[in-house]
Amino acid sequence: MVTQPVLIEKLSLQQMESKPLRYTSSGDLRVGLVVPTIRPATEADLPALDKLATSATHDLLGPFLSAEQRASCLVFTPFDPWLITDGSYFVAELDGVVRASGGWSRRMAMVHQPTDQTTCPDPSGPARIRAMYTDPDYARLGLGRTLLAVCEVSARLSGHFELELLATPIGRLLYLSSGFETLESVEIQSEDNVFFEVFRMQKSFSAAMAT
Repeated sequence: MVTQPVLIEKLSLQQMESKPLRYTSSGDLRVGLVVPTIRPATEADLPALDKLATSATHDLLGPFLSAEQRASCLVFTPFDPWLITDGSYFVAELDGVVRASGGWSRRMAMVHQPTDQTTCPDPSGPARIRAMYTDPDYARLGLGRTLLAVCEVSARLSGHFELELLATPIGRLLYLSSGFETLESVEIQSEDNVFFEVFRMQKSFSAAMAT
């Protein structure tokens, strides 16, 4: 007997909120199933990542910023293509559309620096979590937390026992709930002399946990 393939419904976020799951008479639980695809980012994703970074910065971070900071931030925080070059940047797709992204890096830079290709002196030193973005329409659904977990596993398997990052006020909430601790509040300055408050955060693992 040949089993017929089961078609998985493709639902938008609005449909998921208003439409109850419908199962077939056989009780197949795959009907209505939505599963994100997590994969390494490629150069072909750059246009989508630029758009994602802009919308996430404007809509999610915007309420925490002054008008001057909002205008400067869109120029100050472009997506860093070196993350893709290094192979440690990931995207979460739904129905083939990138809805969230995030990665980690061995480079010294904690924020985007177009000409900086410096790597950490110690290859097993802190891995830096970088460029975590979520589509505002898909915020608070766990995509960012999932990508953060992928970054953590990838960094640990690559020999790192410590994570560092600079967190925005809204991002700090996610990192605190994921086991990071705040080391200090710092100010960073954009090229047009606008200052932003961010939080330097850290998470450590024992060497035994990585084996």
